Amino acid sequence: MAIFIDTNIFVAFYNEADENHSKAKKIITDIAEGKYGKALTSDYVFDEAVTVILARTKDLAKAVDMGEYIMHAVPIATVTKALLQYAWDIFRNENAQKMSFTDCTNRAFVQRLGIKKIATLDGAFRKAEGIEVIDG
Repeated sequence: MAIFIDTNIFVAFYNEADENHSKAKKIITDIAEGKYGKALTSDYVFDEAVTVILARTKDLAKAVDMGEYIMHAVPIATVTKALLQYAWDIFRNENAQKMSFTDCTNRAFVQRLGIKKIATLDGAFRKAEGIEVIDG
């Protein structure tokens, strides 16, 4: 059993002003306690999360703190050339929900690694077959 963590969970967790802060806090707590098995995120999620938290809060220390948390608390998978191509195929051909490219890489990881759960506040994943959305 495993769970993939999407960008918006980290952002809401580290931004107390985010309307989903309480949900994200509960999800992160549940993940840390092992409720969903091993957690995983990606280098694309890491990039997007620290960029978004800096843009929203204008607080470099908060972005650095979040980045340090992710780097030490969650294994970070790297998007390989093969996974990049798979995500690109999803983006071009299976993207009726108009997901971001990072979300397509998330979907590619989940599908390729056989992960059945994703922690996300993004409703587009609800329409992806075989993926259970954990959103608080």
